[in-house]
Amino acid sequence: GLKPNKAIYSVLDAVINILRSFPFIILIVSIAPLTKLIVGKSIGQTAAIVPLTIAAAPFVARVIESALKEVDKGVVEAAKS
Repeated sequence: GLKPNKAIYSVLDAVINILRSFPFIILIVSIAPLTKLIVGKSIGQTAAIVPLTIAAAPFVARVIESALKEVDKGVVEAAKS
């Protein structure tokens, strides 16, 4: 069945809220060593993919969360059965 996990939810919720509040330019600068480790350089189009992905993840998570909250409880119950 579907079981909510409040501990994991609260941790992910805090991380997502922190990442959403970071301005993008600060995120690029703070992730530069990680970008250089992953891509091999910290400037350019290829290097921009890493911070863009990290910056987009919290927004996608919020969209998915709101979509899942809108699902009717009857639909969830029908899916369980």
